[in-house]
Amino acid sequence: MPIHQTARTFGARRVPSLSHASGAWQLGEVVQALRDNIWPGGGISLDVEHLVVGGGGGGGGAFPAYTSGGGGGGGQVFGGTATVADATSVTVTVGAGGSGGVGIPGGGYVAPTSGSQSVFDTVTAAGGGHGGVWTVAPATGASGGGGSNQISGSAALAIGASGGTGQGNAGGDAFVGTNNAAASGGGGGGGAGGAGSDYSGLDGGNGGVGVSAAITGSYYGGGGGGGAANGLAGSGGSGGGGNGSTGNGNGSSGAANTGGGGGGAAATTVTGARTAGDGGSGVVIIRYDEARTLTATGSLVSATTTAAGFKTTTFTSGTGSISFA
Repeated sequence: MPIHQTARTFGARRVPSLSHASGAWQLGEVVQALRDNIWPGGGISLDVEHLVVGGGGGGGGAFPAYTSGGGGGGGQVFGGTATVADATSVTVTVGAGGSGGVGIPGGGYVAPTSGSQSVFDTVTAAGGGHGGVWTVAPATGASGGGGSNQISGSAALAIGASGGTGQGNAGGDAFVGTNNAAASGGGGGGGAGGAGSDYSGLDGGNGGVGVSAAITGSYYGGGGGGGAANGLAGSGGSGGGGNGSTGNGNGSSGAANTGGGGGGAAATTVTGARTAGDGGSGVVIIRYDEARTLTATGSLVSATTTAAGFKTTTFTSGTGSISFA
């Protein structure tokens, strides 16, 4: 039925006013006006499936002798569907992984850092907490970092950090003792799907498992494994968690764009102090109708594939905004 109100003319194309669209309109004219958000009553929107993963926490480094760093916690994992209007600006940020702790041969260390949050529109996925190392306590994050073993140190520093409320899981605990030869492994970092394991004898705890995302079928947010000065190192959790190290070794970093925590390092001598693995960076993945065109601004780095009537765009780093037409 025609809408009998007032219209404006723009060259060869008719354009409705902000509140009126008089006369008879062709379907194509109405659709174009809706896409341009100038049709009275609103524009076209689309459903956007999304996966948002925060950056993983860095593992705990190793210093002094006979120390084992805790694994870093995995980043938070969010999946769902959002309704986005055409020409509406949506914020996208890909969180960086935290830095692994650094043991300095001969004395001292640099503390690890936690992962950074990732954002899609109103959805925010927190970063994982870093692992513990000597006098640095593991950090609470989306999932908590694992504790570090303590030789005549503070028992509190050996306890894995808790995960954020409704976000993830706790890191595993390490051992407190005075016998260098019996120095235990560090605790595993918590994962998005499960807690990090405690040390077991001389061995480091395994990182907690991540969670599977429907949009890709892959796991994300695995915790990093704990280091082990005298035993077996903990393994990283499914979802990109880095493995811990044994002896005088460096921890492995979490896999890029998984939010996996970094693996803890281990040292048996002061000169053998070692570096833990960095946390894996986060990721933002969206899936939407292949007929739509996405425009991105800022420093965002992405790649797009098309299959079965949908486009899938994966943002691997940066921050900025996107819109659809």
